Amino acid sequence: MHSHGISRERIGFFSRTPSWSEHMSPYNQIDIALDTIPFNSASTACDALWMGTPLVTLLGDQLAGRQAASILTGLGCPEWNHGGVC
Repeated sequence: MHSHGISRERIGFFSRTPSWSEHMSPYNQIDIALDTIPFNSASTACDALWMGTPLVTLLGDQLAGRQAASILTGLGCPEWNHGGVC
């Protein structure tokens, strides 16, 4: 990320939380969510989008790597899928 001009302070990794409200709270501070690879999110993708946080994903070559891409395409945001649409 640094080579693309994104400072370390702007990147965050969040751990598992004990409650739903604690899980959803950080989305109020997130500019953009980057999906996991090789296994994409499904419910977590929906959580981010529900909270108004844009989600960018890589299009995988297996079902588990295409879930978020399918959600984004269904919502009319195929350009958020890096590597094409599913």
